[in-house]
Amino acid sequence: MHGYHSMDWPTLLQHWRLQNDLLAEVVERISETRLSAQCRVGGGNPVTLCFLVEDYLAHLDGHIKQITS
Repeated sequence: MHGYHSMDWPTLLQHWRLQNDLLAEVVERISETRLSAQCRVGGGNPVTLCFLVEDYLAHLDGHIKQITS
């Protein structure tokens, strides 16, 4: 739907980096007190907002390793 398959690799990486830069700005603004807020993703068990942020960073690290290896 987004047409990623038709984008060249440098353009795709630039979009990915910019999306993650924006997400990093949002994460930086989360107050310490809100990191313990309970969140539910889909039908899964509740987890903290802190867990979601840390889990995403681990997920992102996996992609970075794929790209750079």
